[in-house]
Amino acid sequence: MPLDNPISGGNWITPTLGSVWAPYGAPFDVPSYRKDSMGIVTLRGGVSWVVGANNVIFTLPTGFRPTALKRFVVNAADSTQALGISMIEVRVSGQVWWGIYGSFHFIALDQVSFTTY
Repeated sequence: MPLDNPISGGNWITPTLGSVWAPYGAPFDVPSYRKDSMGIVTLRGGVSWVVGANNVIFTLPTGFRPTALKRFVVNAADSTQALGISMIEVRVSGQVWWGIYGSFHFIALDQVSFTTY
């Protein structure tokens, strides 16, 4: 039975990454975000820390930002591909910020979704 009021997903948008970040590449999606018709923002893809000191992975535009700070535990890997966990914060300013836990170079964004209301 079809839903009476299905949720539409919205288009995936590729952000401009911060100066020390790059898309991780295959087999992961390109880092991107979207907002569905219910106001839920979802991130996807993987990013790789290149070099430098800037924790801001990218900044979400107005309308795609949470109303309060959101923290997420995400999958991560170091330069030897040893798996671990790290933290991502999504701030009311729109900054998607890496929480520097361990020496990770790969960060998965796929576990991150939040409301904008």
